[in-house]
Amino acid sequence: MAFGDLRPERLAVAAMIWSMAAGCSGQQPSTTTTFDRVPSRDQRLLYLAEEILVSHCMMEGGFEYAAIPAPGATPEARTYGTNDVDAARREGYRLKSDAKRAALNLPSDENARLYAALPHHRQHAYERALFGAPDGRKGSVTLPDGSTIGFGLDGCSASARETLYGSVERYMTLASFVDNLAIEVGAAVERDPRYITALGAWRNCMRERGFTYESPGEAADAAVAAPVDERQIAVADATCGRTSRIVEVGRRSERTHRAEVYGRYEAQVIAYYGLEASAVERAKRLVPAAYRAIRSPRAR
Repeated sequence: MAFGDLRPERLAVAAMIWSMAAGCSGQQPSTTTTFDRVPSRDQRLLYLAEEILVSHCMMEGGFEYAAIPAPGATPEARTYGTNDVDAARREGYRLKSDAKRAALNLPSDENARLYAALPHHRQHAYERALFGAPDGRKGSVTLPDGSTIGFGLDGCSASARETLYGSVERYMTLASFVDNLAIEVGAAVERDPRYITALGAWRNCMRERGFTYESPGEAADAAVAAPVDERQIAVADATCGRTSRIVEVGRRSERTHRAEVYGRYEAQVIAYYGLEASAVERAKRLVPAAYRAIRSPRAR
């Protein structure tokens, strides 16, 4: 079964399926184009709209599926740490409980629980309803690094994307390709001499404060795993982020390399972001519950 581009709430179910199965089986860069996705609020709208569509589809098939909103900011989103000492002192990293669960990989996903509670024969039916049959229609995309990933074109997950994006195959092809570019950008930043220098200064600063983390991301991971120390770690991170200027250097390097990498695949990036923009308007019409939830003051 090829899952491809699974979200955390579906990945938890898929991981359980995989573990059970294992047990049983013994162009030139552009210098002018800007690559801007829809705003983060619209990205959350698309995420939740897709979840609601999946939930409705699964319900029609006789299964319960919890529509889970997009998770809060995770440590991965804090690649370069923080330099706001006052905010760190007040609120730490401001990590939400769902981010803590995700970072710790705890089995707290509601859909994984629902799946585990089903009888064995119903679990197989659930898999087919959500992901499509093992011998169902499949698609694949070759990534910039030459590797290939596959994805299903049937089931409620695919159906929801078909509804939002017009074509699940086009969406998965573009999303998988473009999202993979972030890996290349991240690797380029890590090789940037300016970033290497800033990271070294950050590490030295953190060691002076009793922390031996290798990166701001590792510090945030530690803060999630031991929330009692979150503010202490966050303040040290912010202090060292300010003196080392790792935040500014990292973001500047990322912008530079992002323009270069994305410029090589300009057509795919523009097509993907355009597909998202169209899907936002479609989500507002087709899934008003998601739109209302994202617009509420608590969601901001």
